[in-house]
This record gives sequence, structure tokens and C-alpha cells, in this order.
Amino acid sequence: MPLQNRVDPHSQLHAVSARGTFMGNRGRLHNAERQIVSPWKIKPWITCALSFKERKRELMAPNSYTELFFLDEPTAYAAGHRPCAECRRPAYKRFKEAWARALPEQQDLSAKAIDNLLHAARLNDDGSRRIWTAKLADLPDGSMIERDGECVLLWKGHQWRWSFAGYAPLQPIIPAGQEVAVLTPEPIVRLFAAGLAGALAVPNALQHPSQRCAYLPEKGGLCCQVAGRFAKYPMQGGRKVRAHRHGDSVPRFFPFPQNSHRHSSARPYMADPGSPARAALSISVAESIYQSQFRYLNLRRRS
Repeated sequence: MPLQNRVDPHSQLHAVSARGTFMGNRGRLHNAERQIVSPWKIKPWITCALSFKERKRELMAPNSYTELFFLDEPTAYAAGHRPCAECRRPAYKRFKEAWARALPEQQDLSAKAIDNLLHAARLNDDGSRRIWTAKLADLPDGSMIERDGECVLLWKGHQWRWSFAGYAPLQPIIPAGQEVAVLTPEPIVRLFAAGLAGALAVPNALQHPSQRCAYLPEKGGLCCQVAGRFAKYPMQGGRKVRAHRHGDSVPRFFPFPQNSHRHSSARPYMADPGSPARAALSISVAESIYQSQFRYLNLRRRS
């Protein structure tokens, strides 16, 4: 039976089988039987990478924090989490830079000060979730709203109905001039408007075709953004490939035979690259790039 550690945009915890692309931490929320007994324990609500320095963890271990999981980054932000300063340092740096632009009145940029403000923005005094209202047209990309009990993501001029399995187009759409209930805490929405939305990691199906990844399971789960970023990093000794992790600014090394790319955990809702023709073209381009790595390696070995 799944553990109760999947987070929805309301920041509530559910026991579902759908997997996530980010991990979260609010302190130790479980008991010895791995049952959730508290919605949060500490004010720093953070969003972590699924893997970091090859560390291994037992889920809901005794005397340890509770591992939470999110569909994607907009979901984590809607729930009130911020990037971890250790395992997601580049994302945390972008977050603080956007914070300084969007909230110039707050001079203290320490993690403690940011966490205190976020905590007040996501919860009411009685511990219930704080929801605020705004006109739909005034909300930036990445904002999560609620309509008729459903969570809706605003992204690139479209409205997407949220679920643990992924997104679907919202029908009928909400008029731009309508007042809506906003789930994403107000300070984070201001950060999105200040430029942070452009760095959000969202499912592949929501991306523009030029930004989508081509997934190659027959090649060990390699993934690349076929616009050329992968071509910069040739094969390393025929054993490892330096692949760009979707949504990250820092390329990482992955063992070549092992499917350790984030698509392995996100395949159910990130593997759709668009139309069949576009998918075939993307895979064809990525195949050509992939084969060029072996030609490059062979040339180096002969020289």
C-alpha cells in the first residue's frame, strides 16, 4: 500500500501510487507505524532533488524527517515549499535573487526570515490553509488556482487541470477577468512575476516543442534537449554520458547503462513529446546526436 507522502497543491498529504519528480521536507510527520500524525513540524518547508551525492534513505525511517513527493515544481511552490539550499543550490540562488527583486522592502534575505514570511503566507492562525483571491489576468505563469474543487495550473497562456498523474487541458476555460482563488502563496506569485516562473521545471507535455526532451529508453534512458545542449558533452570513455537534467542549470554525470535520469520516475506524464510526427523527428535528431558520440570517441581512440 502506498505511503501517505504525496503532496497536492493544497499542501495536503495523500496515499497514492503516482510518483513525483521532487522530494520535500517539513520535519518528522510520521510515527513508528509510518502513519502521518502531523501536517508539519518545522517552518522551513523545502523542495529537494530526488537524488543527491548518491545518498540512500529509508522512507519514513524512525527518528528521521518524512520524505514528501511532488508532481512537479509548480505543485511544490503551490504547497508552500521553497528550494533546498543544499541539494538544489542553483534553484535556491535563483529563488533568493527573485525574492530580492519582488520584495525589496524585506532587507533580511536569510533562510530563517524567508521561511517565517512564507509560513505566515501559507497558513492561517488556526493552522488552516490560507487562500487568497486575484483576477486571473493578473496572475503569472506557474500560479496554481482552484475552480470547483479542482486545482488548475496557469502556464504559457493555457489552463491545465492538475492531478497526481499529470495535467489535462481545462474545459471550459476560466475567463481572464474572473476573480479566482489562488493556492500558490502570494509572495511566491510575486516571485513568479519577477522572473522566477521562467526557470520552473514543468512536465514535458507542457513545454514548447523546442524545449522538450526526447526520451530514448533503448539507449539506457538518455535524455537531451535536442536544441543542441546535449551535443556539447561527448561520451566520456564510452562508460558515462554527461546529460542535461531537465529543469536544472547544471549538467550531471550518469552511468551510461543505467536509467537514472529523472524521466525514469516521471515517465507516466513526461514522456509525451507532442504529436507522433514531432516525436519521431525529436527521436531522429537525438539518435543522430547519440551516434555522433561514438564516431567522436572512435576518432579519438584512433588518433
